[in-house]
Amino acid sequence: MGAGQIGGIATLLDIDFNNAAGFHGEPAKITEGQFIVHYLSHAMMFCLGAIIESHVVLTPAICVYGETYKFKIFAGTHSFVENSGIGRQVQHLCIHKGYNHSMRWEGCSPDNLALICLNKPFVFNKREPYTEYILNRARYGVAINSENRIRDKSCRFYGWGSRRNDDLGSTLVCSGYVQGMMISRLIDRPCGVGFVDLSKYNRFLSCGVDDSRDVIDHDELMAFEFDHTSKLLNTPSLLTTPHENITSSPYP
Repeated sequence: MGAGQIGGIATLLDIDFNNAAGFHGEPAKITEGQFIVHYLSHAMMFCLGAIIESHVVLTPAICVYGETYKFKIFAGTHSFVENSGIGRQVQHLCIHKGYNHSMRWEGCSPDNLALICLNKPFVFNKREPYTEYILNRARYGVAINSENRIRDKSCRFYGWGSRRNDDLGSTLVCSGYVQGMMISRLIDRPCGVGFVDLSKYNRFLSCGVDDSRDVIDHDELMAFEFDHTSKLLNTPSLLTTPHENITSSPYP
């Protein structure tokens, strides 16, 4: 993932809570943040997300609202400049019905969350090609008492660091559960920190994941399969995985 301008190296950070500006952090280990994905939306916003099920990713709605083309997200690396990781195509989007995109430049849009349903689940029981580690998911659906969260020393905030203007989707995880997400950019953040408490969205997460299992692949683009005179043009990928596995196994 990316640390923005810190050393000029794109590295996922475990950001230091003791630094109010968020400028400092430690490079995440391969045993940390294994649920983080990254992608460049067609709105040209570089965003993060968290894998909460093998086929579902949680991300800010502002990153994907209005997308009309299928695009790819990438996981399995903490240094995307060296290796983009493994990609999955976005098949369906579920945006919280309370999200108001028209107010995004004037105020902090409420319910700025979306679920991404993938065309192929990620694999959790073995290391996939082009990945640096075995992928994992962040658990969800448990509301932890705010006092306990303050005292929970296991909490980690994974992101790029606030020197970068693109920290959308930076994720707070406590005791293995996803608890918060950054949902507005630093350069246009009209509402303070732009941080959403995910403990208030357990119903959205649980119902969205349940519904995603029943999704039938019937989108309009499939009509091209029955028209032999037309050729479906794929949307150009903004990141491509290498043809060869350029990573070495981190395990002996």
